[in-house]
Amino acid sequence: MMKESSAQTQEISTKKPLLYMHVGTHKTGTTAIQSICRQNRRRLLEKGILYPDLAPALDADPASHLRFAHGIAGIDRDFGDDDIEGIARKWLADAKQLRARVLVSAEAAYRHLYGHEDLSWLARRYRYTERLRRFLEGFHVRGLLIFRRPDNFARALYQERAMNAFAEPVPPFARYRRSNWQTFLRYSDQAVMYKTIFDDLKIAKYEEIVENGSLISGFMALLDLDASDFEGNQHVRPGMSAIQVEVKKYAAKKLKTKEHNADFLAWLREGEVTAEIEGYFERGDYGFWESGAAWHEFCSAAMLELQRLRETGLTDNEPLYVFPNATNEIPPPVPKLPGALKRMVDDAIVKCAERKRTSEDDPSWGSGDEEA
Repeated sequence: MMKESSAQTQEISTKKPLLYMHVGTHKTGTTAIQSICRQNRRRLLEKGILYPDLAPALDADPASHLRFAHGIAGIDRDFGDDDIEGIARKWLADAKQLRARVLVSAEAAYRHLYGHEDLSWLARRYRYTERLRRFLEGFHVRGLLIFRRPDNFARALYQERAMNAFAEPVPPFARYRRSNWQTFLRYSDQAVMYKTIFDDLKIAKYEEIVENGSLISGFMALLDLDASDFEGNQHVRPGMSAIQVEVKKYAAKKLKTKEHNADFLAWLREGEVTAEIEGYFERGDYGFWESGAAWHEFCSAAMLELQRLRETGLTDNEPLYVFPNATNEIPPPVPKLPGALKRMVDDAIVKCAERKRTSEDDPSWGSGDEEA
């Protein structure tokens, strides 16, 4: 596990309730964690952790606190500062009454910006996080930041981008990762910012959290909790294969709505469909990187970023991640889709569009975390 900040190695002297601000990152099982926390709210409280809702601003009880994070960014016209302040006041009152620690989980807090667009990305990140800290000033806030190996992180983000796309083209992986480097992969800047603003910061590695086979058990261990009695699926779904991503990219422009997209994804995930699609290709271990050299170039840049993170003193002395040296082990990208496969996909797109949805149908398939 990663090194804890000095504030974590000492007893918290303040009488303020402790609030864990879990800010992701993305693609580290956040949606699964949030769903399990909501499902096991009573058990968490029995263990001394309050996983609050968004009352009094919202009557609904969402699994995550994303709306809270969105509101701080000022992007939700129906959810302003008064709503945020009311929620934070209730969290504080409940924490004091119950004598509980509080867990807030919103990975959007890892990416949101605040302030004029002429400011730098980092300056706007600081302004956003300073606002977040101000709304939580009644608490002793401990930032909880989970990193993932950068090449796997970039790939998982791209899988999600393809999965959620409809009525638009999906950019090539090379262009996508270049355009999103600043937003997602500046690990050292994010860590230093949270340490500067919250003072108390805990950094963990996604790979260590899931190494025992249970995402939830690994995550709860960060809070010194035993999750063996928790209900629900404690694992994340397997991610889309490279072949499935290419099929989804082909279909994306022809899918008209979120519901249409959800139905198509459900079709794409069917076992018989997966097997038939894979039958069009000579091998099954295709990848996302256009070449071993492209992967090596990305990893070289990532190593510089990881070294900067190491130099902050917020992690152990050992390197955060070590990348393999052999670029010839990187599987090749998926070949062009055969015409027969395109016709099969086109037929499925039409059938999914014709499907009559019922109130029991879930149009949100694909919005959660998937493990690559």
